[in-house]
Amino acid sequence: MPYRPRRRELYITVNPWMLVGSIAVGLWLGFMAILITCALIYKVYEEQQIRQVNSALRQMGEVFQNPPARPQVDASTQMFEQFKQNQAQLQREQAEAQAQSEKEQRITSPQCRFWMQQHTTAPTQKSQESIQKYCE
Repeated sequence: MPYRPRRRELYITVNPWMLVGSIAVGLWLGFMAILITCALIYKVYEEQQIRQVNSALRQMGEVFQNPPARPQVDASTQMFEQFKQNQAQLQREQAEAQAQSEKEQRITSPQCRFWMQQHTTAPTQKSQESIQKYCE
């Protein structure tokens, strides 16, 4: 077997009070660093919030001091509004006319005529329901 020299031993002596003191100072410095960081973040956040509130108040003040001008209604806008009203009226009239023609078609249908005749000769609940179903 090859010859191995013996490992050298290193003797370190540590004073326990020094070790405890070093750990305490490290913890204290870490706590202070975290505290200062949080304070700076809060200060920046607070300033940002104040800036946003100030800008919003400034904008609201401008709105209240200078009300928006009323838009001038020109002839083309009036004509367009009149056109829309005419279109709506025309659509209503067409819908009414269509409903009237559908009602006339239902009344002249063979089923409606049959049940009307049945109801006039022998009125029953069934004939009344059938008239409502086919004629109305």
